[in-house]
Amino acid sequence: MSVQIFLIEPISDSANQIQTQLRAQPLFKVVGHACSLHDLQHFIEQGQCETVDVFLIDVAMPDNQGIQIIRHLHASFTQAKIFAISSLGDRKHMISCLQAGASGFMLKNDLQILGVQAINMLVTYGSYLSTHSVTQIINHLHLPSVAEVAYIEPALPAPPQLQHNPNIGKSDGYFNWSLPIDQVLQAAHMTPKEKQVIHLLQQGFPAKKIAAELKISTFTVNQHLRSIYRKFGVRNRIEAVSAARSQGFV
Repeated sequence: MSVQIFLIEPISDSANQIQTQLRAQPLFKVVGHACSLHDLQHFIEQGQCETVDVFLIDVAMPDNQGIQIIRHLHASFTQAKIFAISSLGDRKHMISCLQAGASGFMLKNDLQILGVQAINMLVTYGSYLSTHSVTQIINHLHLPSVAEVAYIEPALPAPPQLQHNPNIGKSDGYFNWSLPIDQVLQAAHMTPKEKQVIHLLQQGFPAKKIAAELKISTFTVNQHLRSIYRKFGVRNRIEAVSAARSQGFV
């Protein structure tokens, strides 16, 4: 079954290029193209958007109508996903699209190379954010940069005891984690070197930089990280820093 895509793009050359790219994929079917809000309203009135799976919209619409269109589509076509593309990569612009109802966002310049994969991921998993978008969000939350988060050895399996405590809420952009007592006791027995690693980790240092700072090998750093993950019962660096903060280690 093909993915029904409706393109909303005000620039004709860009629209032709995007449609050519999408139509080259056997699983994609471009069911319509609107270059303005007026065009889109015509398609909607004709009932041609009822089976759309993905609305692919360039947010740079005439009269700054991009966000308005996203809100309307989100409210009217709950079965569809809205994928916003934009030449503007600032955080405020991207977050405005997501708040309006977009489930995906990427820079327009990345569409030709990553667009097909991005749409597939949007349809499969329900959302998609480009690396640039994730970086913007992480920086907004004051977390380590995406380049550093991406430099992680394979994640450990999620322990069954790990629970998020919704009553605690958020603190400084991090989730506080409610750890079982045995994991709290394990964490309390972190070695001095593990404590040094977690302190550098919360500053956003990647493994290579931690290794250089502590004058040990990257392999040894990753061994310490695995031990920290196990003691806190977490799966990755962000969760480790969150748990360490909630327990007063950093």
